[in-house]
Amino acid sequence: RAFAFHASLDGERWTFVRLFTLGDEKETGAALVGFLAQAPTGEGCVVTYDHLEFRPSSPADLRDGG
Repeated sequence: RAFAFHASLDGERWTFVRLFTLGDEKETGAALVGFLAQAPTGEGCVVTYDHLEFRPSSPADLRDGG
């Protein structure tokens, strides 16, 4: 029931950013997931996704970016 955000500049080393929950599934329904990029400060950013991969399994430790 937890989600983790990780960030990488090179696609090899991933840094843990945030761990959070979206509440009880009974209250919120199933989660819809996707990929995102953001620039919380400044004037924004341009992002290109390359070699995008989704794995339906979760890591043993959500704080470990691999």
